[in-house]
Amino acid sequence: MVWVHDVTESWGPGDRFVRDRLKQAGRPVIVALNKIDRVEKPRLLPLLEQVSREIDALALVPISALKADGVE
Repeated sequence: MVWVHDVTESWGPGDRFVRDRLKQAGRPVIVALNKIDRVEKPRLLPLLEQVSREIDALALVPISALKADGVE
């Protein structure tokens, strides 16, 4: 399963709901962290760390659909 998460939005109740549903599914999850072009580079690593604490993902993939970063 792939979960596309908008990194410009704070982690909130909706994210916890999705995380819990994904855990219940019992399938490996890849989290695509979208809109990285809108985040200052020094904030990117802390965001990755936060998401990795929130969900046990197979992979965290930073992407920017607008700039085609990480989408190949």
